[in-house]
Amino acid sequence: MTLKEYCKKFGVRPGWLAEHIPCSYSYMYAVKNGDHIPSKAIRRRIAQLTNGNVLEHEYEKREK
Repeated sequence: MTLKEYCKKFGVRPGWLAEHIPCSYSYMYAVKNGDHIPSKAIRRRIAQLTNGNVLEHEYEKREK
């Protein structure tokens, strides 16, 4: 599941994720929309915060 799908399905906002990672809201919004590929550390943190629903390899599919 992508981060965007997760946020929509569970009603999670990028601001909440940004607060708990921590990072800026604009950075997390760009990650959610696929405009930015996060670092491995942030990928791991997202996986933790989403209880494994968004896995680290989800971002690798979108890398060019």
